[in-house]
Amino acid sequence: HKDTTSGAYFIAKPLKEDLQWVIQPAKGTSGETQKFKKPQVEAEFAPGDYKVTVTIGMATVTKPVKITKAGKQEVVLDIGNASFRMIPSNKGKTIDEQITWTIYRFTKGGPDASQKVGEVVGPNPHVILPAGFYTVRGKYDSVQPDLAVEIKPGIGYKYTVNLYAGKATLNASAKGKPVKGQITW
Repeated sequence: HKDTTSGAYFIAKPLKEDLQWVIQPAKGTSGETQKFKKPQVEAEFAPGDYKVTVTIGMATVTKPVKITKAGKQEVVLDIGNASFRMIPSNKGKTIDEQITWTIYRFTKGGPDASQKVGEVVGPNPHVILPAGFYTVRGKYDSVQPDLAVEIKPGIGYKYTVNLYAGKATLNASAKGKPVKGQITW
């Protein structure tokens, strides 16, 4: 069987989802590690060096931040998002059953288990990923198409995997003549 994909993209909106923040003082900076779960953090920190880790979806970003005085600090996440769906043919409706979507960092030669980023299950999942190249494998029944995708910061993508499901007619012949009787395929 042959599978094809199509994609569309849109500019992502500012994040409103809760992010998981871990702000940890580096050596030589006083204070305790602080954790937050919200879109942005407003808190007081002593001047010094910190390690800031932010997680949303399948994306985790760790950046060093130096605080010298009161003011805003910006952590650029360099993330994008994508949604995936499958259709059985050009005119088919979205398959509304559970599909296992496994996401790998892209490697030549196909998916590599050591590069697995995560897995989601559903007919039309939405994922958030760090910018980069990925292979996405959609497993539905006995069909397992792979899709190579690029995620750019601030861009959202909508991908459709078209399975081109069709019918096949098989005929058995021996020495150019049709075989009569029961045939086991």
